[in-house]
Amino acid sequence: MKIFFTYCKLLCLSLCILLISTEVQAQDQSTPVYGCTDVNASNYDSSADTENGSCVYIGCTDVNASNYDPSATISSFCIYKGCTDSTSPNYDPDANTDDGSCEYLGCIDEFAFNYDSTANVLDDSCYPVIEGCTDTLADNYVNVVGDVFVDINISDNYLCEYLGCTYSYMFNYDTLANVDDGSCYPEIFGCMDSTAYNYVELSGDVQVDVNTDDGSCYEVVYGCLDTIADNHNDYDLDGHTNQLTGENGIDVNTHDNNLCIYYGCINELAFNYDSLANTNNNSCYPVITGCLDVNADNYNDYDGDGYSNDLTGVHTTDVNTNDSTLCLHYGCMDTLAFNYDTLANSNTACEEVVYG
Repeated sequence: MKIFFTYCKLLCLSLCILLISTEVQAQDQSTPVYGCTDVNASNYDSSADTENGSCVYIGCTDVNASNYDPSATISSFCIYKGCTDSTSPNYDPDANTDDGSCEYLGCIDEFAFNYDSTANVLDDSCYPVIEGCTDTLADNYVNVVGDVFVDINISDNYLCEYLGCTYSYMFNYDTLANVDDGSCYPEIFGCMDSTAYNYVELSGDVQVDVNTDDGSCYEVVYGCLDTIADNHNDYDLDGHTNQLTGENGIDVNTHDNNLCIYYGCINELAFNYDSLANTNNNSCYPVITGCLDVNADNYNDYDGDGYSNDLTGVHTTDVNTNDSTLCLHYGCMDTLAFNYDTLANSNTACEEVVYG
């Protein structure tokens, strides 16, 4: 662009010189007309009759350019031929005029898989057409390894092999299989509902495991199967034991210990607390503390009068928890008395010793 503007300025300069020369000539026809008299010069003046050394020669002054002009005194646009396609490996960033020399590497073998019609230079990248099975579900499919001389690049699914059971009367008959692999196994009937009581867990042996449901399933019946519980086989959920009926799906068949009911006193503070019980039956009665020493003078003193009482047989009345510190043994506690009682802990009338 700079060269173009320089050229324009020189051209304008030449025109200005030509105009001035013409004007001077018009003023005095007898005066010599100076100017550039070289017809090859850019500022050649056809009216000039006297050379004044002002000739200007515009052209390319770069010896490396294709249009180099050795006679040029002022440089103009230079042509640099070469490959101007930046995608070509021999791209010349200095070239401004394409000369058709661009090279495009690739496979130029028409029989190769990767033949490149746009390439004009062989780069040894050619690799052959390799036919085979490309269905990843096929048993003879070969994984791509990244080697173009080995990997299949043309799919031919007629070459695919699908292994499986090809006998239509077998349970695992495979309609897609075209090569029998000896994997066939028969239909085996039974309960297949995994939530049913009589479902049999799969063992992993296809020759044994049930694969066809025959409608024989019956449900899981949860309940208590502890014979000492108070609701053994409680299939009607009334909280009481039932006799076994022998009918599948009615009798409890799956034990759940959380469903067992053991009636009793569940109050830990009660005298008759039952550690096995989980359901209160209102049988609790309190701890009644007192003296249960039959030799004490306040045995079973439930009325607190300091004297013994006969057992009533009433759980909420009779003393049921012994506290020996509450037992009273009346007697003389004076060791100097005649009737001193070593067992006594509650003093009564003492008799003095009388000698004689």
